[in-house]
Amino acid sequence: MALGLKLSGLDREGWKVILNGYEITSDKGIIEPNRIIFDSSVTDSVSSQSITTDYLKDLVGMDSRMQAVSELLELGSDKEVRVVGIWGTGGIGKTTLARYAYEGISQQFHTHVFLENAEDHSSSLCLEERFLSKALESEAFATRNSKDGANIVKSWLRHQKVLLIVDGVDNSIVLEEVRQISTWLGRGSRVIVITQDKSLLVANGVTHLYEVKRLRFDEAFQLFCQFALKKKSPSDHRFKQLSVRAIKLVGFLPLALKVTGSMLFDKDADDWETILQSLEEKQDKGRKLEVSAK
Repeated sequence: MALGLKLSGLDREGWKVILNGYEITSDKGIIEPNRIIFDSSVTDSVSSQSITTDYLKDLVGMDSRMQAVSELLELGSDKEVRVVGIWGTGGIGKTTLARYAYEGISQQFHTHVFLENAEDHSSSLCLEERFLSKALESEAFATRNSKDGANIVKSWLRHQKVLLIVDGVDNSIVLEEVRQISTWLGRGSRVIVITQDKSLLVANGVTHLYEVKRLRFDEAFQLFCQFALKKKSPSDHRFKQLSVRAIKLVGFLPLALKVTGSMLFDKDADDWETILQSLEEKQDKGRKLEVSAK
């Protein structure tokens, strides 16, 4: 059924190019048109299983955030191609939320692509080319297998309901590329742009916006314990006190909580005390340097 949706609306040449692409990229001739696609800036390929494992660790506080994003996406409407901006400070959990959303709603779309690094300087392809190659599940498809491959893909996309998530958007040039891609997509498609800069979204006409805010204390406590103790809360009173101390030290940013928790994992309470004291001393030294510099 999924392959049929991909072929819908194309002429004979389009069918030949798509089927050829599947023959080249399929393992032993097995076609997997529903495969989840991630484009990673860290590795050449990231399996859907590894992504799922990562995001399952970060579900603390996700339900309420996902509900708000779902309202902005208005998935029940096929009247338009809607662009939604997710913004917030670094380390706040924007990408985690986007992955959570992707995992939860991607099956409602004919085609779904997650581009993790909008400005991947290690790639020779521009954002549009990266999207086209991922949408067809083969870079070779869009760039080598047909002299008119890109135009065929764009023609096909006009008949598709597409979910595109683009992470790491930090300038108007990249955002314009995303806007251009959105004009190729069929009605009901959704594009999610992730950035630290709200003003960038507003200046470029993105009106559906969601700010990812810091975790509440109870959420921060639970997330920290997941990484530091591999459970929701400590059973030992001393570890509970030390956990609160660690959270107050690093703040309520998910990334900082996960890094600190992972550093403390599998260590005893005395080790926690030593490490936290060292971090506090470094923090105090940094504050004093800032004051003296003013």
